[in-house]
Amino acid sequence: MSKANRPAIETAALPRSGRQRRRWCQGAAGLWLAGLNLGLAGCGGGGAEGSSPLSGADDVLRQPLSGVDSGGTGVMATNFVSADIDLGWPLTVNGIAYDTADSRIVDGDDQPLRASDLLPGMSCQIEATGPRGPTGVALARRLRIAEQLRAPVTTGDGASRSFTALGQRVVITAGTRFDGALAAGLPALQAGLWVQVWGQLDTAGGRIVATRVGLAAGSETGVVRGVLARLDREQGRIRIGGLQAATAAGQTALIPADLQVGDVVRARLATEVDGRRLLALQADALQLPDRVAVDIEGRISRADGARRFAVDGVTVDATAASATAAAALLTPGTRVAVQGRAVQGRVLATRLRVEPDEPLEVKGSISAVDAQRQTFVVKGLSVVGSASTVFEGGPASLLQARRRVAVVGRWNVERSVLEASHVHVEA
Repeated sequence: MSKANRPAIETAALPRSGRQRRRWCQGAAGLWLAGLNLGLAGCGGGGAEGSSPLSGADDVLRQPLSGVDSGGTGVMATNFVSADIDLGWPLTVNGIAYDTADSRIVDGDDQPLRASDLLPGMSCQIEATGPRGPTGVALARRLRIAEQLRAPVTTGDGASRSFTALGQRVVITAGTRFDGALAAGLPALQAGLWVQVWGQLDTAGGRIVATRVGLAAGSETGVVRGVLARLDREQGRIRIGGLQAATAAGQTALIPADLQVGDVVRARLATEVDGRRLLALQADALQLPDRVAVDIEGRISRADGARRFAVDGVTVDATAASATAAAALLTPGTRVAVQGRAVQGRVLATRLRVEPDEPLEVKGSISAVDAQRQTFVVKGLSVVGSASTVFEGGPASLLQARRRVAVVGRWNVERSVLEASHVHVEA
């Protein structure tokens, strides 16, 4: 990540793809960081880069690409991917490069986009053929680049590294990318500023975990993607998170008859001073072509038992999948990557990876110590240790004001503290 796209504090994110993780681990400086053991999706884990979980499988069908006229050429989809963009040009997602020369690229409202509009951190859904030839480049035929939120910022909270907009809580992590105009990160998100947010919908935590935040200059309509929490058809009223909206008088037909509470929806809104007027509402759960190879990333929204759960509105059966974690870890809110095949709208998983949220790395001098609470402050962040915290360079007793430290841990949003896994104390 370039300095222009870093959050306000100095952080380091764990790369997601196997190749990136290996490079990160091989190049990590310092014994204390090299010894970090993530346990679940650690360095060197995962399968071969660019391989389909169903390469050569007899039960994978070639599906016509939705929205694409093959013109009799016989071009069919064999792969479906839902993940974040690693690199905009050439388009690279999950370590696979895609040829977009003949792609149909649209946004969440089905409006055309250009290949040059694709940026790292944007959420995308790709229908493509599998990687071909010695270069391993796949042919992307249709891409949907849909944001989770387009809205004016309401409030920001530096302590919990989050902000709210149109009643939705957005959490910033070490891996969140920012537009160049927002290089300062969270402090740049002033009240009233229109932004677009791409990321993962965490229904269990009632939040959006942002992978990219950009400006939405000139916007007149807001967009919210989330779970429909309340529905009053007669009054034309809905609720998504903290957002309450209603249709104009006599326009209750804007609410589709088949929508139900609990559905993932996409709402377009006129943002007015005196309220929120609903302009359009549609179901927006992930839609999978049938019997193609699938690779999706997201957060568990519902756990139905051991190795059975839902991600982004799609049911996953991982009972036969090789996995990096015990079934006990598959709880709502957990970030997972699933590979398998789509069968009648659900995923039969062949590979399952549990991905911990990116660890934070903070370096600096201790400004305050609270021995009673076992916390100390570095760069304005409260850090808490535990019995499992590993201290290197010296014992915990050296944690005193003005002592320089390097801390790796995970941000606890509810407690507003950095839970340290490793602390390196400079002599």
